Amino acid sequence: MTKPILHEDKIHLQEGFAYEFMILDKVMLQDHKEYFILSDPNRMKHFLEASPYANYPMAKMSRISCLVSKINCTGRIFLEPEHPKYKIGEIYQFQVFSNDSQGNLDEIEIGDLLGSRWVLKLDHGQKYSGTTIKCLIISFKKGIPEIKIL
Repeated sequence: MTKPILHEDKIHLQEGFAYEFMILDKVMLQDHKEYFILSDPNRMKHFLEASPYANYPMAKMSRISCLVSKINCTGRIFLEPEHPKYKIGEIYQFQVFSNDSQGNLDEIEIGDLLGSRWVLKLDHGQKYSGTTIKCLIISFKKGIPEIKIL
């Protein structure tokens, strides 16, 4: 984490930087989804959908590090909590659960150490067999890593 920019004793949140947030509460909103209420270093409140992070160790009144992944044109800030097991730029082995061929794409279902599973689409003709696959973590979106197969 780099040093934040200060303006009038307030930290200016910037895309691509991580900051510490306090989890204030978990609430159900009108869309019938649960959200964490997070407080940033300036004590501004932010909502974070809870379901993508169900396997993360996130508890009320705990502190978490979140990457500011995007700030849109209306000023809405999109946050991505730090993954509890994996780091961006690191290489890990993931468990392979299935390997299916579908039309022009081959797909493998892989899983992480938290029990989450997702499907990777491989280039046509690229086959994979085995029980694990070596991958580089590029980024995260809603708790799911964007990876490059090595």
